[in-house]
Amino acid sequence: MVAEDGVDALAMLGLMLEFHGFDVVMTGDGCEALNAVLVYKPDAVVSDMNMPHLDGLGLCRAVRALPATALLSVILWSSAEADDPRFLDAVELGGVEFLSKSLAITEIDAALRRILAADDTSRMQPVAEAGEALSSQALAAISGTAAA
Repeated sequence: MVAEDGVDALAMLGLMLEFHGFDVVMTGDGCEALNAVLVYKPDAVVSDMNMPHLDGLGLCRAVRALPATALLSVILWSSAEADDPRFLDAVELGGVEFLSKSLAITEIDAALRRILAADDTSRMQPVAEAGEALSSQALAAISGTAAA
């Protein structure tokens, strides 16, 4: 799954990953991405760091807060400098790789293949209708409260 608010970057990355053999769900912000994670159960997420509504770190926190997605691998890609303090925050969340947006698509392809090689689950099988509403667990994860 790809989460990116830049329309051109989203289209480019999504199409290139499809060309490299991945099944890709594309989302335009972190909230859409979290909903898609719950609906499609992807093997990995490639997320921009800077997005409206819910940024890449917020998406990582929400994914880690839900038991069903806590071990999901995440690649954050960003135009931020390597010394950006948010990278340290993300490292503490675990299961996160960082890539610069200036890297070639082959680097993203290689990173995805590396993290997926350790996980033998099937690729992004839909488990619910795409239009399914954001669950109360996801909303709780976004707001930082525990779901009942």
